[in-house]
Amino acid sequence: MCGLLPGILAGCTANGAWDDIAGVLKPTADEDPPPEEDPPLWARRMAITVDGTQSNEMLFGFPVMVRVPAGTIEEDLVNDDKDNFGFFDGAWSEGLEPLEHTLASSGPDEDYVFWVKLATIQPGSETTTLYLYYGGTETVEPAGSAVWNNGYTVVMHFEERSVEDGYIDSSPFANHSVLSAGHTEPETVAGFAGQAADFVEATDALIIPNSPSIETMQPFTFSMLVNYRAFRSVSRLLAKGDYYVQMTVNGGNLRHQFRLQFDTVDTVLDRNDALDTDVWRYMTIMWNGTDTTNSVELRRDLSLLANAGGAWGSGIRDDDSTKDLGIGNQQDLGGNRAIDGLIDELRISRVARSLTWLTTEYRSYTGDLVALGAVETLE
Repeated sequence: MCGLLPGILAGCTANGAWDDIAGVLKPTADEDPPPEEDPPLWARRMAITVDGTQSNEMLFGFPVMVRVPAGTIEEDLVNDDKDNFGFFDGAWSEGLEPLEHTLASSGPDEDYVFWVKLATIQPGSETTTLYLYYGGTETVEPAGSAVWNNGYTVVMHFEERSVEDGYIDSSPFANHSVLSAGHTEPETVAGFAGQAADFVEATDALIIPNSPSIETMQPFTFSMLVNYRAFRSVSRLLAKGDYYVQMTVNGGNLRHQFRLQFDTVDTVLDRNDALDTDVWRYMTIMWNGTDTTNSVELRRDLSLLANAGGAWGSGIRDDDSTKDLGIGNQQDLGGNRAIDGLIDELRISRVARSLTWLTTEYRSYTGDLVALGAVETLE
């Protein structure tokens, strides 16, 4: 231990002794460092506004696409699991439950594309504000297929490949597509909402192996984004045995055609259309479950296509429960019904979706439904 003599300015400084530089004795070692600040639970916040002004009915459990442009989210704030994102229907506070969400695509040079399930979208002039929080130490496990448990049986973003050269289905039914035997697989390219399947060759074909969730014996809605590169004489968007939806060139006229097979007379409904090549179109087919000509609505970009002939069939509906669902082709016809173009965001529902639902879905794709606020740094 160091001894100190009066009037001496310097003493022993080794091993926790003392040093007097300004006439005041003070410790120079074994002093506790200042406490480190805890890392923030959330580092950034962004307000998101959902516009309900074009809705005339309340929508429940609706998945909304939130696209954050590339470069907006700092990559060094994102953890390896990409689970330090959270969506909330108000400013975050301890105990506030997050909204269910899933991350469809992301990357340093890519947009971050999320799907967020909203409890409701208010009709009329109402808007909904939610918040995206990210960065920091707080994590929210993505909800996965729970985002799509509102009547969807197929939700294909064409982002993730399945193990059999097809694509992952995000719905709770896991109806993943696979490469049709004896056919070639479509390419994955940039699409409208994210990635798309590009059917180039006449032999390109995907199938979804049959399951009870994709049978057509009850009300259903199909929707997809389609971009035709050229018009073959017959191009089947979807085909399940002798049920199909196709685009045909008939006498120089473009038509979309819907068919259901009966044991006596088939239902064949023709709808005139006017399509351009290299333009994305939103195609929807809804059947409300009744056996009348007007029970089927074929729409392009939400516009009802005009009737060009055909009638509802008669007899007993053929059971399609043993048939696979072909995408972009009819695989059991040797590949001669392929489309020449791209398909993005294929969805199948076991309910007859309303026009308001389909309109809101389309606005979600186009970016008209959601507005992003500025990124805020949180202290």
